[in-house]
Amino acid sequence: MYNNNQFNNGLRGNMAQPYYNAYPVPQYNPYQQTNTNKIFVSGIDDVKNRFQPFNSDYFYLDNDKPIIYQKTVDYKGQFEVKEFDIVEKTPQISTKEESGTITPTYIEKAEFDKISGEIEQIKQQLSKIKGGGGTNVGTNANGTTRT
Repeated sequence: MYNNNQFNNGLRGNMAQPYYNAYPVPQYNPYQQTNTNKIFVSGIDDVKNRFQPFNSDYFYLDNDKPIIYQKTVDYKGQFEVKEFDIVEKTPQISTKEESGTITPTYIEKAEFDKISGEIEQIKQQLSKIKGGGGTNVGTNANGTTRT
């Protein structure tokens, strides 16, 4: 009879057995190519000659020109190819009338003080015109005018 301890280097049980990870750890490869859905072609003839499944719609990018090709195949295997130009969209500056919003403009403090002084003068003139020299005129809770 063999002694069980001979085979596992004197350790009891399964301690000497190698450890295996039940879940494999994915290895990162920095040189691995990124998976994209871009298919590069060398022109419209290349698009027409490529096999494509029935009832499908693919886009192809031209290697040499800023063109996108759209190939649509129907349920009978007949296809249609359309060309589209790729044009970079540039931001446009909208005017106040187009956007419907007013952009704020700022004034200097000296100009603000001048305008606020003019507003005070107008308030004083309005109070003199009302004839009360600043008395309050309004309505009571029951709707009658009070002075």
